[in-house]
Amino acid sequence: DRLRIVPPSVHCGDGDGAPVGDTSFKLGCPAFGRRRVCRHAVTETDISVKILTSDAAGAWINHVEVGSRQSILNFTAPIQHLLADSDLIVIELDDVRISGKNVTEMTPPQRHEAYRLSGEIEFQDTLAGPEAPITRVLGH
Repeated sequence: DRLRIVPPSVHCGDGDGAPVGDTSFKLGCPAFGRRRVCRHAVTETDISVKILTSDAAGAWINHVEVGSRQSILNFTAPIQHLLADSDLIVIELDDVRISGKNVTEMTPPQRHEAYRLSGEIEFQDTLAGPEAPITRVLGH
């Protein structure tokens, strides 16, 4: 699969499905080694992505040990052959359970831990309020 980052004023259907891409970011950074080069995006830049779900991999997270600086994820099957060094693991907030509770049933400290584990971070400067928080998702 391929991903193209477009400016807010551009729609995915523009340009017969090939919209003009955003050029305000760089790829390949940081550039380590001889063959990697940090470069500016151009309007035709597409980013290669490979999405692998737990269903397709046949492996699910069945236990997590949360530490102050890292979390250890235990899976139902080996995943070493499925991941590369630069891959990210994204955990859906709605799939996190703490002591059998989903996110709407958790105490505030549990909810904080669930957000940390999922990588979903609420913006603190939003005017939407707690009923409709604006969030950004990060990977592990």
